[in-house]
Amino acid sequence: MDLLEQIKSLHWGMTKSDYQKFFADKNWQPEHPTDNAVIFGDTYLEYPVSITAYFFDGTDKLGRLALGYSNLPDNKLKEVYPKIISGLTKNYGAPQFSETPENDPATPAEFRISEMKTWKTANSVITSTFVLAESGATIPGIGVVWGDIENDPASRRWGKSELSDGRKPEKLPKDFKFSEAQIEEIKRAMENDKGN
Repeated sequence: MDLLEQIKSLHWGMTKSDYQKFFADKNWQPEHPTDNAVIFGDTYLEYPVSITAYFFDGTDKLGRLALGYSNLPDNKLKEVYPKIISGLTKNYGAPQFSETPENDPATPAEFRISEMKTWKTANSVITSTFVLAESGATIPGIGVVWGDIENDPASRRWGKSELSDGRKPEKLPKDFKFSEAQIEEIKRAMENDKGN
């Protein structure tokens, strides 16, 4: 089964031990010392990828999953990204939100995104980000985050929006700001990249 299909088959609220059994054949890293998270490495679409699963404090229930490619040059990222989007579209339909942000020099380099797409299902919000060095980003890569629409703070924000197939915004609102949870997610990913 394809990795994206495996992820789609997971259910929110599964325990950490059930999640680790599901991916028993993977190359596991030590558990994160401060986050309630587990990480494994794999190869997907011919390149190394890391998968981080977050379990909400006090519950040990799966609430967010992040797939990330890093340490690849722009030409390789450009090769992989359309395949990731194709797989996500196959599994979730067309994205309800898509933007190619302008390269605004006022945006800090670590937050520069070349493209962002979002899917919303009955119980999940899935967001892909595509970040290139040529756009001025300091840490280029591809990220996909699946979040429990009820229990993941960043996903809950999207879940409450009127985002739907019938209403597809063309651009982020001018006053758009990343949520604190999204900023923390970006910082954690950057720290993980520094450690690898």
